[in-house]
Amino acid sequence: MLKRTANSYEAWGFLEYKQGHYEDAVIYLEKAVGLNPGMRRYRLVLAKAYAGAGLIEKAREIYDNFIDEPLKDLWKEEEMLKEAAPKPR
Repeated sequence: MLKRTANSYEAWGFLEYKQGHYEDAVIYLEKAVGLNPGMRRYRLVLAKAYAGAGLIEKAREIYDNFIDEPLKDLWKEEEMLKEAAPKPR
């Protein structure tokens, strides 16, 4: 059986988010954050998915927690989302 990792859940969640399937994105992204809560980009995309799904209070909770984190790290995480996917080997 294939073991799912935080990274694989985040990847599926991000794909669902990009397609506008916010409720589905939330399911995957919550699993990714649960497995690796220290990964800021997982939480950032989850907040965006919450907002897209109309779960504004949940999105606000995540964004409020970002206020306590160093800003340079937050912008770095946002930029990571814009990077192109690596080319397959």
